Amino acid sequence: MESQIDWHTARALYEWQAELGATEPILDAPVNRYELEQSLKPASKAGKKQPDAPVLEISPVEIATQLVGGVADLSSLEATVQSFDLCELRKGARKFVFAQGSPRARVMVIGDAPSRADEDAGHPFAGREGALFDKMFHAIGLERTATEDAYGLYLANLFPWNPARKPTPVEIAMMAPFVRKHIELAAPDVVVLMGPLICQSLLDAPSLSVARGSWHTLSERPTLAIFPPAFLMQDPSAKRAAWHDLLMLKSRLDT
Repeated sequence: MESQIDWHTARALYEWQAELGATEPILDAPVNRYELEQSLKPASKAGKKQPDAPVLEISPVEIATQLVGGVADLSSLEATVQSFDLCELRKGARKFVFAQGSPRARVMVIGDAPSRADEDAGHPFAGREGALFDKMFHAIGLERTATEDAYGLYLANLFPWNPARKPTPVEIAMMAPFVRKHIELAAPDVVVLMGPLICQSLLDAPSLSVARGSWHTLSERPTLAIFPPAFLMQDPSAKRAAWHDLLMLKSRLDT
C-alpha cells in the first residue's frame, strides 16, 4: 500500500525528527542487526582455513624393515645395524658386538644381547658363560672355532649392544628385521635360539620354557630353543632339559 504523505510533508517530518535527535531512519519492517553485522563482514581472500593434514609417523619396525630391504651381504648388514640409532639401548653400551664364527657354518646360534665379558672379548658368549657354552656344544661335536663348516658355529645376538636396562617390547620388535635378515644371509641348516628375548622376538613365545623342547620353523629353517648358559649357571637343575635339547640338535644334524 502506497503512503498518502506527499514529498513535502515527508521532508518536514524528517527534519522535525532530526531536530529531536533521531540519527537513523525507521524502516517499514524490523531488521535483525545481528544478521546484518555478519553479512557486512568482508570475506577472507584466502577462504576458510583447512585443518592441518595428519602427520604420518613411521614406526622403528617399519624403518628397520625398509633398511634391511637394501642389504645384500653380511658386511652391509653389520654397517646398517651399527648405524641404526633408533634403539636407545645403544647409548649405554661400550662396544658394538655383531657376530663370531664362520657364516657358512651349519648351525647359527642367536642369543639375547652381549654381556660385559662379551664387550671385552668383542664376540658373543664370552667369559664364564662362554666357557659353559663351549662345553655344551663340544659335547655334540660342534665348535665355534672349527675349521670345517660342518662342525662350526656362527654366533650372533638379537641386540649387538649390552643393555643397561631391560629392553622394551618396541625395542625387541625393532631389532627383529635385522636378525631375520642375518639368518637369511647366513643361510644355516639349523637355527638355535638361546634366550627369552630372542624367542619372544622371532617365535612370539611367551617364555623360553614354553618354546624349548620342540622344533619350530623360522625363515623356512628348523629352529630349536635352548636354555642359555647364564640361565643354567643360575639354575643347574635345568641342565637336564638343555642336554635333551642338544641331543635333539645332534639328531637333526646327523640325519
